[in-house]
Amino acid sequence: MSDFFERYGRCRHFFLNRYCGINSMLAVNNWQALRNQVRKWDKPVKGSKGKLETVYNFQTKHWVGALREACANIKSMWSNLANRLKKVIQGNENFSADQRHLLFFILKFKSAWQAVLLHKPIELPEEYTGALTEIEAKLTDKQIKQAHSYLRRITYRYHYRARKSGRLGSSMKCDLNWAFEGNTFSFSSDVPRKQFSVEMTSPWSYPRTGDITVVLDRIKQRLEVHKLISSKRYSNDSKKAIGI
Repeated sequence: MSDFFERYGRCRHFFLNRYCGINSMLAVNNWQALRNQVRKWDKPVKGSKGKLETVYNFQTKHWVGALREACANIKSMWSNLANRLKKVIQGNENFSADQRHLLFFILKFKSAWQAVLLHKPIELPEEYTGALTEIEAKLTDKQIKQAHSYLRRITYRYHYRARKSGRLGSSMKCDLNWAFEGNTFSFSSDVPRKQFSVEMTSPWSYPRTGDITVVLDRIKQRLEVHKLISSKRYSNDSKKAIGI
């Protein structure tokens, strides 16, 4: 089991490094589309064993789970980076309030952020184009270029860098195929039509549908099962201008 978790982690790390770049900034929002792209180069001949299955020695569903998990991690990384850059921008006294407003507005939309990083024109939905035009009207072309250049510099400075995968004290995997029977917990293994089964310290008293995350802690020598029970979506009815 430990070896399987390590292989799953290496596969997830492979996707993390592959799609953490600026060009994939928007692509990770639709992991299903990325999955379809990966399938084309992973298994060009139908019926044959895919490259990822061969390299990591597990089933297709496991690299799909690793890809899905990597996309979720990358989305969180970009969101965390945006929050970090806002603090950096706020502390820069060399910029005017209007320049900071422009940068905050750009960070609100990943498509605009990506366009600035790639030196491309910003394209936004029609309802937001007017707001951007209004902000830019208060600035000179030189001030806008300075703001864009500064955003590129600080993004590259704090952006996640692809790195090698090391052996961690714990590994986790997202699993769709799992079941509880009494205190016995079963989840999919790397062998077709076979599952890992372990005895848990207490019975399962939560909903038995949906995804779970299985964490193997090698240091504490234990297996943990994590499941999202419920979540609440908040709506923002604020009438403030975007970026304020």
